[in-house]
Amino acid sequence: MKWIGTQLRQTLISTGAVGACFSAVAAIGLLLVTPSSNARLVAQGLQPHNWSETGLKIAVVTLIITLGSIVVFGLLPTAIGKLIGYLVKATRNNA
Repeated sequence: MKWIGTQLRQTLISTGAVGACFSAVAAIGLLLVTPSSNARLVAQGLQPHNWSETGLKIAVVTLIITLGSIVVFGLLPTAIGKLIGYLVKATRNNA
């Protein structure tokens, strides 16, 4: 972790926390949308849902949203800022 600067480390941690909050909302929404009445599903001729399958869906959604927010809100702006700084520095040295 020595090669990661303090500002980048704080950016990754804070965007990870924001992503975790977003994914918690998505996980709660996924639980609310999942049908809960097994008797109604059986009456319709459908398989009742499996809790391990629901848990896997929640884990995948949580992982995707958290990593996506780290990339979109943390790494991408940092990379763009570094690139712009490099380009400005390169153009000033050439001029």
